[in-house]
Amino acid sequence: MNINANFDMLHYLSHPRNKFPEQTLYEINTMLYLAELLSIYDGHHSQEWGYEFARNKYGAPVSKELIEETDFLYAKGYLNKDRMGYYSLSDTNSTRHLLSSMSNLKILGWKSKYIEAVFDSLLTKSFPKVVHAVHYEPGISYLENINRTSTLLESSLENSLYEDFSVLHEMIGDPQIDLVVPASLWIDYLSSLEQQE
Repeated sequence: MNINANFDMLHYLSHPRNKFPEQTLYEINTMLYLAELLSIYDGHHSQEWGYEFARNKYGAPVSKELIEETDFLYAKGYLNKDRMGYYSLSDTNSTRHLLSSMSNLKILGWKSKYIEAVFDSLLTKSFPKVVHAVHYEPGISYLENINRTSTLLESSLENSLYEDFSVLHEMIGDPQIDLVVPASLWIDYLSSLEQQE
């Protein structure tokens, strides 16, 4: 059991600003990867996130831990899954109790800021556009171009990301600015990479 992946999945799907309560595993993985990228923009390291994302034979970003936690939460009745593969929270007393218990874990709470910033990014962009744009993140694109399965944000890819984010920091200027601005600019940048292909 990976408590980080478990918390992120439940916090993400249960958040009142989540306008898409039913999502595929790919969409959930993608949006939580974007949350991790925003934490890196804000000065955290990928190792702090508590689980990894990778490019595998099914695509990217994919987290083995998120998939395992999804299976676990579904088996325990905390998640529903429809025949099209969309997951949603179960509306049960046990789900509400679990969410309440997890919200008190301060060790996991620091990530809430970045998961909430993902919802902020949807204020100016459509959900499909954001999900699609993340696919063009340079680390994912690099691994796809060389047709390699690997962990995303390994040291060489993370260093490149830090360089991109330092340019973004310089463009934005004010370090106290809300994360919606860098999130929006980053998604626009990724969308422009798609158009260059």
